[in-house]
Amino acid sequence: MAPFSLRFMGTPFTAKGLENRTLAGAFAPGKVRTGTSACGFGWNVEEQGGSKYLWHQGSHARFRTFIGRRFADRVTVIMLTNRGNSNRRDINAAVRNILADKPYVLPKQSGAEKLYKTIQESGIPAALQLYDVLQHAENDDYDGGEAELNTLGYQLLSEAVA
Repeated sequence: MAPFSLRFMGTPFTAKGLENRTLAGAFAPGKVRTGTSACGFGWNVEEQGGSKYLWHQGSHARFRTFIGRRFADRVTVIMLTNRGNSNRRDINAAVRNILADKPYVLPKQSGAEKLYKTIQESGIPAALQLYDVLQHAENDDYDGGEAELNTLGYQLLSEAVA
């Protein structure tokens, strides 16, 4: 059984005990009957700038995770948070750029958290006004997108059920 080998900037990455085709298959999109797949052995598999990039994210309750591996750069970013809905892919992009000494953009803050706090402190009419502000293109500070609104809805529903 020959070890699978990827190269990180000339240095081999090996996994002993696995055949080359086994590990190569794990890091390749799976074959599907129709269309295409970007998932290989639980990893989202992408080619970026001629380099293989693997990532996966998950969530349970308010806990969120992210792992991203960029083979050519020998960079792995791992995030574990209990902050609920978080822009992990955007945070990952900023971290990668910081590590590469490139310009970066900070992700927007959670619109769901801002709206929830506004409901608690000032009521629903004030939160509706804030929601209108969050929807405008010039809003650079907060994410007012659908995922954030869903997060807020689930939080309020959980409280109503309780």
